[in-house]
Amino acid sequence: MPKKKLAPPIWDEKNHRWKKTAYCNSMSKTFYSTKKGVTSAEREITVAINAWKEKMEGLTGSGHLTPMSKVKDVYEDFKLDIESRTSKANWHTVEWRFERWILPVIGKRSILDLNDGLIQKVINNAYTQGNLSRKTLLNMRADIAAFLKFCRKNQLTSYRSEDVDIPKSAARKEKRILQPEQLKVLFSVDTSIINNKRVQEPYIYAFRLQVLHCLRPGEVGGLKKSDRIGDIVHIQRSINSEKEITKGKNDNAIRAFQLSNLGKECWDKQAALSDSEWMFPGFITDSYRKRLRAYCLSNNIPVISPYELRHTSFSIMQALPEGLVKAAGGHSKNMDTFGIYGHEVQGDMELTAQLLEERFDSLLSNSENQGQNKVNLQNEQKENPNKPHD
Repeated sequence: MPKKKLAPPIWDEKNHRWKKTAYCNSMSKTFYSTKKGVTSAEREITVAINAWKEKMEGLTGSGHLTPMSKVKDVYEDFKLDIESRTSKANWHTVEWRFERWILPVIGKRSILDLNDGLIQKVINNAYTQGNLSRKTLLNMRADIAAFLKFCRKNQLTSYRSEDVDIPKSAARKEKRILQPEQLKVLFSVDTSIINNKRVQEPYIYAFRLQVLHCLRPGEVGGLKKSDRIGDIVHIQRSINSEKEITKGKNDNAIRAFQLSNLGKECWDKQAALSDSEWMFPGFITDSYRKRLRAYCLSNNIPVISPYELRHTSFSIMQALPEGLVKAAGGHSKNMDTFGIYGHEVQGDMELTAQLLEERFDSLLSNSENQGQNKVNLQNEQKENPNKPHD
């Protein structure tokens, strides 16, 4: 049977170009050519149509969305998706990065047009125009990957970004930690200056528990008295910047640890101060950050952020076996929240508590090795500058 001859392109007199409409998967798209002769125009349009149909293979779209939909239009559905299944603290920053940096560059492009080159253009523009940090650019790249995953789920594309680089000169935020002499202040001075008076610091035991047990700020704010069973504390919730109670930053955030002797002392004193089921009732992340700043200024130690208390803890713990450090900080795969702890795991927690106690005793002592401890902490940081401590 002779092959059916396709209709040639039609001349558009108004716009002085050839055009032809193609169909695939019940969707249509019009292609154009400014070539002078119909043969040359037909050849150019045919190549474009074939490439389009190859990209469209297996893609059916979803509802009002199609592979030809604009990025800015699909983004509206993506927004509804992330708002329905993630916390406000998460989607609020994702939407800011999209609307400030991503949509202005690719918002008018169709989903089918997206490729590594366009995504790289987004990252490069954000860096050159906004001088954004490496961490922000990494988050932006992750935002785009999540958007593309949403598109794949809805049969809008089969594209996955695989070769998008972060500029090597993008700034890495320097992580600060408390050195031994500053730790001595943290564990010996309970007061801050509030309204020109030196009074008990409301969050002093939160600061200390963060350093002692690698807690994230929201995790220490989410502690309840009932989370402690014997000397074991179960981390099972966190309070984010939007005052929402969540299950934590990731799956590994749900974990358990054994209180060291210093940790037990901090816990017991704070529990006695609190008349609520919460260890730190009324916890707000912004207020907590401000209280830490005030404490630092009141006691002549470098101002650090709540997350840098956690970085301090990791720097101290680098002297411990890596597996114990990961488990304590919530970086490793975790057991079921209230699973049965076998002898090996129980032993690991006891060992971690014992080693931490020895490490802090050494750092907080008045030994002649205090200066050497400072050097060791700095060296440990330099050896692992890119180690994630989130």
